[in-house]
Amino acid sequence: MTKEELKALGLTEDQIDKIFEDYGKNYVPKSQFNEKLEALKHAEEDKKNAAKELDELKKQIEDLQQATKDREKKYNADMDQFRLDTAIEKALTGAKVRSMKAARAMMNFTVAKLNEKGEVEGMSEKIEALKKSDGYLFESGGRKFSGLKPGESRDDSGESTGADIFAKALG
Repeated sequence: MTKEELKALGLTEDQIDKIFEDYGKNYVPKSQFNEKLEALKHAEEDKKNAAKELDELKKQIEDLQQATKDREKKYNADMDQFRLDTAIEKALTGAKVRSMKAARAMMNFTVAKLNEKGEVEGMSEKIEALKKSDGYLFESGGRKFSGLKPGESRDDSGESTGADIFAKALG
């Protein structure tokens, strides 16, 4: 209220001065109140925005953690498969297989597992079964072929040439 409004109410000059003196101590002007109210509204809006951003960041972190777990799981599965493939190839190489690809295709490895030594469980039995059923896939240890190869001759040792041997065989 203004001084004129208070005078119109019938208050004395002393009373009006005491009221205005009290206004300064116990009351805040409306403009100052409005400033504080706007600042509070902005602070609450900022708080809501910060909470929303925090929730979005938490979700991103959770997504990244899940992606990390998925990559780790895939890596472990890939490494397990690599170890299994390496153990299979080592065993087949040791068995002197001629065609790794053909031998692997003829063997069932759907439930193959590695033992503590890093070897495929039951691999020796699978190799032996494959040797019995498809022995041509493996090099034979003792059989060596000898004789002339096309285009070779034995002139250096004093033996007859391939043409002589052929003519002799024909009679």
